[in-house]
Amino acid sequence: MDIPVEEVRARATSLRTQYSKLLKSKPSGSGDTALTSKQKWMLKSLFFLKAHVVQRATETSLHMSVKDSLAVEEIHSEAEEG
Repeated sequence: MDIPVEEVRARATSLRTQYSKLLKSKPSGSGDTALTSKQKWMLKSLFFLKAHVVQRATETSLHMSVKDSLAVEEIHSEAEEG
């Protein structure tokens, strides 16, 4: 095989990323779309990776939660009224 190492490495990384995205649960309301033949192949062929795929907790760049920001807005509007 005359494939450069970097190309193989990039392809392996891409396949692993696609596989891990397939394993993530879909958000509610996103629709129940059928898997493509490539996605089915990937789930079947890369199943051996499942034990090694760890979903990271999501992080936010927001400093306040929506609930907190609504509470601050409410305090400001009450202060303006009263």
